Amino acid sequence: MNLSNLSGIHKQVGVLRVATAVLVLFCLPFVFYPGEDNSGWRVIPVYVVPVVALMLIWILPFDMLMSRVFMGEKEGGERDRYKTVIKFDAALLAMLFLFWGPFFFNLLAE
Repeated sequence: MNLSNLSGIHKQVGVLRVATAVLVLFCLPFVFYPGEDNSGWRVIPVYVVPVVALMLIWILPFDMLMSRVFMGEKEGGERDRYKTVIKFDAALLAMLFLFWGPFFFNLLAE
């Protein structure tokens, strides 16, 4: 993917999906936060970011499903756009599972 494709990604997937991608990328590094002191602003990586990550894990498959539904009634370039949206959402979901999956698995195993 070259830089010209990245500059037009908001036209391909939409501004809200780009904002969702920014939120996903914001959440990824916080999985490595140790979370020892949870007062003041440190509440965000300890309590808020895991909840946001979990909500994104629910939102992205729903967006993929709705894109598939809308893709069924479109033809041509618009159909290809929805395929791109599904791939975009799948990549974001894979990143979330890769980073946050072990964290949530450990919570469920306790």
